[in-house]
Amino acid sequence: MSRPNPRLGVEDRVWAAVKVLKLGASARKPSISEVCRAAGVNRSNLYANHPQIVSALKKTAVKSRKSTKTDDLRKDAQELRTQRNALQNQYKALLLLCLEQQAEIKSLQSQVASNDRLSRPYPASPQNSSRATVGKSRKSR
Repeated sequence: MSRPNPRLGVEDRVWAAVKVLKLGASARKPSISEVCRAAGVNRSNLYANHPQIVSALKKTAVKSRKSTKTDDLRKDAQELRTQRNALQNQYKALLLLCLEQQAEIKSLQSQVASNDRLSRPYPASPQNSSRATVGKSRKSR
């Protein structure tokens, strides 16, 4: 491994290493140890003598985690919207089916009522026959 240019300061080497590591194939945020190795800086030296760089690196890592969380939340929200739309379409289809079934039930009920009226035998005079029986029973008492 070639030694980094000694003319560059620690801060310059660390930020250069961060940029190089970000360009790498890894999608995750590099750790402070990885940055120190890439920059050729002792990790304990970085913590002891350059706390502002360490805190900046940690803030950057937190921001990247937050942006990942935000991206995840956006994906979840989009998935929920898609599911909601699918459920709304199912609801509309079921509602339409229920309305059609109710109309069919009413139609069948009216057909049954019509058939019942047609199939009943009509007495000659239902009022007279009931009065006649009532009257006969009274007379016999």
